[in-house]
Amino acid sequence: MKEFSKMLRDRLVLNKDIKLNSFLMRNQIVHPLGYSIGKHIEDMFGIDELRNCAGKPLEFLLKYNDALKKDINEELLDEEMKEKLNNIYRKTI
Repeated sequence: MKEFSKMLRDRLVLNKDIKLNSFLMRNQIVHPLGYSIGKHIEDMFGIDELRNCAGKPLEFLLKYNDALKKDINEELLDEEMKEKLNNIYRKTI
């Protein structure tokens, strides 16, 4: 875990171009779907936008939705689904 923490810090704080994918998958530290979503957000909007939604599940999904719209002009979530998710998360926070 110390090795991963250092790599993650270098990537997020120091903005070093470190490829975490092979390390993460080799050591099965993250869920592949979550990593894939995060990677797509980073590819479309940059590391700062990914940082802004880290640890915030609803913001993470909404940002992924925005990334898909920007990349392939399609959305995963329609307005009704976004509203329902907002209502769920407002009640639990």
